[in-house]
Parts: sequence; structure tokens; C-alpha cells
Amino acid sequence: MLGGEASRTSRRSLRLLAAVHACSLLQMGMCVARENQPEVRTQLAAVVRGEARPSSSRELRLAMRELLRELMLLVQAAHNAHLLRAHDSLVGFLGMCTGLGDVSELWRRACREVTGDVATKTVR
Repeated sequence: MLGGEASRTSRRSLRLLAAVHACSLLQMGMCVARENQPEVRTQLAAVVRGEARPSSSRELRLAMRELLRELMLLVQAAHNAHLLRAHDSLVGFLGMCTGLGDVSELWRRACREVTGDVATKTVR
């Protein structure tokens, strides 16, 4: 890295992090729209008509959850890089939500491994 003020260097890296999250959000959104095009269209039509209904596809629900997580990470990174000024409590709440989602995913994975191990031991 080139020399410079520490705060300027860290802000530059935070801006790059925000750009990475923006690119990731765009790429994920395009993949979800392409893979689930008919269902995405029906979901958007339902939202326009004012009918909020959950998605019938598990894959689409998981993809939308990942898109929401990436959007929250983008807002946090943009706030920290001073690209977007939001209230600190909102950014903190978004951080708490992303952390809760990450921990719950790890918890589910660990529970699956433990129940798989228990099932394997009882079969032997």
C-alpha cells in the first residue's frame, strides 16, 4: 500500500468492501432472477397487487434470505466507509440481524451433524 493517513487508508479499504458487497448483491440477484424467472414474476405481480404471499419454493426463499443478508452487509459497509450516512442504531441493528442469521445457520448445521452422529452410532 502507498503511504498516507491511517484513517484515509482504512476508509479506502472500507469503500472497496462496500463495492464488493454491491457487486455480490448484483450478481446474486441476477442469478436468482435467471434461475427462478417464472416464480419471481408471479411473486412480483403479487406484490404489485398487494397480495403478500410467501414463496412456494424453498430454494427461492433461501436465495432471498441471502440477498437480504447481502443488502444488510452492503448498508453496514457503506455506512462505515462514510458513503451512506444512516443512524448508528439502524446499522447496529442490521449487524445484529446478520450476526443472528450467521449464528443460527451454524447452530442448525451443528445440530444436523450431532443428530447424524447419534443416528449413526445407534445403527452400529
